[in-house]
Amino acid sequence: MRRIYLIPGVILFLVVVLPWYLTVDAFNPDYLRYYFWDEHFGRFISTEFNRSEPWYYFIWVGMVGFFPWTLLLPFMAGRYRKNTFDDKTIFITLWCVLPFLFFSASDSKLPHYILPVLPALSILTAVALTDRYVTNGSRVNFALSLVALAQGLTTLYVVLGSVWPAILAPAIRTSVADNAHFFWGYSAVIIAFVFFLMAQSRQRLLGMGQLYLFHSVSVLLFLIFVTHIVVLAAPERSALPLAKLIVSRLTPATQVVFFDTYQAGMAFYLRTEKPIWVVTHDNKKRTFLGNYYAIAGHPEPTPPGGKALLDFEEFQSRWETTKQPLLIIVKTKNLPHLKQRVGKSPKQIGAIDEYLVLMKP
Repeated sequence: MRRIYLIPGVILFLVVVLPWYLTVDAFNPDYLRYYFWDEHFGRFISTEFNRSEPWYYFIWVGMVGFFPWTLLLPFMAGRYRKNTFDDKTIFITLWCVLPFLFFSASDSKLPHYILPVLPALSILTAVALTDRYVTNGSRVNFALSLVALAQGLTTLYVVLGSVWPAILAPAIRTSVADNAHFFWGYSAVIIAFVFFLMAQSRQRLLGMGQLYLFHSVSVLLFLIFVTHIVVLAAPERSALPLAKLIVSRLTPATQVVFFDTYQAGMAFYLRTEKPIWVVTHDNKKRTFLGNYYAIAGHPEPTPPGGKALLDFEEFQSRWETTKQPLLIIVKTKNLPHLKQRVGKSPKQIGAIDEYLVLMKP
């Protein structure tokens, strides 16, 4: 603590950031109280932010976030159980453990809260692997082969999904089958890595540099694999298909409405500055408004084009009084609720997957 210049560091920090905070508070009264109390202490001790999870939530998040090295954690734990901790190891261990415990105790949890833990966990695991190599090279071959095996099993799941799509998540079923050649080729490479490392688990044929190179290449290939999966799943969350469907129906007077759903990017693809109405329930409105308005009780902002975030009663009132054409996007499962609100089923002009496009009049 004496070596990190705590007091001069705090003073320098305040010199850098305080002018910005004071300026923001001058334009947004009560901002500092909201930011320091509600967003920090309030978020930690309150479930009002709708981000509550059980105490063990970050155990699963950490295991997924550290994949494919998760299988190496028992080797890391074994190394530090048997060795005396020096100052550096204690520092890195606290870096790993304290944020994990702190956020596990919080009533507000999101996956990225423990992201700073992963570099420390990586260092501890790497040191354990290095010690394992020095004492017995074949043992580190076995440990790294488990990493390759985890990658191989993940790939096998996707490859089998190209044959039996029902085992895959709906967002990638069709696209994986269309890209089966990529996944079969990748699986062949990873299986070769697994057998290569397993074959050497009883002997020490590779130097540390060579072993590092082989492991790095396999992990790089795995990152390419994961990126490919994300790219295939991305269109499922894109507003582009819906935008292409409705753009020909738009006139200057048409009002686009999302009923109990929303797809980010629609305004961009429609090339419009006109506000899109979003109709949703009160709890969901908090998400769109942001906590500054939803939690701190500040009045909702009104954009130049008029109020665009509506609850169901407000939309029902506008449906009955507005004269402009309404183009409504709703999920199939929410269509009965829409009918209940407006008293009839609007004319359907198209559909994309689970989304229906309706028109009034």
